[in-house]
Amino acid sequence: MNNDKMTCPPLAMACMPWQRWEGTLSPADALARGTAFAALDMPFLGKGVRA
Repeated sequence: MNNDKMTCPPLAMACMPWQRWEGTLSPADALARGTAFAALDMPFLGKGVRA
């Protein structure tokens, strides 16, 4: 048996921190903005962002 290569490797692996349940938006605002968390409300403006 050849253990050098995986016969069925995973497509992707994701690792992300837990989201704290704070700063939530109202249900209507969350639906309109696409997130229930104010900290994750980052609208796409169509151009790059410089930090």
